[in-house]
Amino acid sequence: KDATCIIIPDPTQLQAKSVYRQHQLVHLHETCTFVLVDWISAGRLSSGERWQQDSCEVRTEVYVNDALCVVDAQSFQKDLLDMDWGDDTQFHSVCTVFLYNINDAVERFEDLQRKLCETYTAVRHVKDDSKDQDAALHHLLNQQLSSGRVVCGVSTSNAVKVVRLVANNNEDLHRILQHCLEPLELRCYRERITATKSSPPIHVPAKS
Repeated sequence: KDATCIIIPDPTQLQAKSVYRQHQLVHLHETCTFVLVDWISAGRLSSGERWQQDSCEVRTEVYVNDALCVVDAQSFQKDLLDMDWGDDTQFHSVCTVFLYNINDAVERFEDLQRKLCETYTAVRHVKDDSKDQDAALHHLLNQQLSSGRVVCGVSTSNAVKVVRLVANNNEDLHRILQHCLEPLELRCYRERITATKSSPPIHVPAKS
């Protein structure tokens, strides 16, 4: 009760011909605070390796007061992930964040989702951008501190928030996660950010 559990690892890097299975089972009390980052990276891109694993399956189950709230299961198929998504876009990182009882961080992820969608929708401003975190997010996205494309979706499953992030490169996700999880006051991933802005995404030719 009244505990805090924060699991924020570096990404799991899938190497060529690897077989990876992961099953996470989480039991929470309704009074606790919880964050789990589950992050998969495409492989050793500088060596031309990209989504060349034989298989990767991850499954996370979250219970609150012994009631099942979330079942998140993903299967990473190399034939799908290795393709180019038009306009030379390649996604090299897939990240899922589970949050419970951390409203400030959830709000930042929702703001990120909204700002990323504004480019493609008729609705441009639905909230007051005068907040400090909105200014910081604007700086992150619009001042080219991030270098590639990022996709973000936020959903709710029985009071547990689930955030899905897909990005061109790990550096962009380091910056985004550091910003969105800043309310935790843990300096999340700050030691991974050593440059003023992210390096350009690496483009790896699709395997024929």
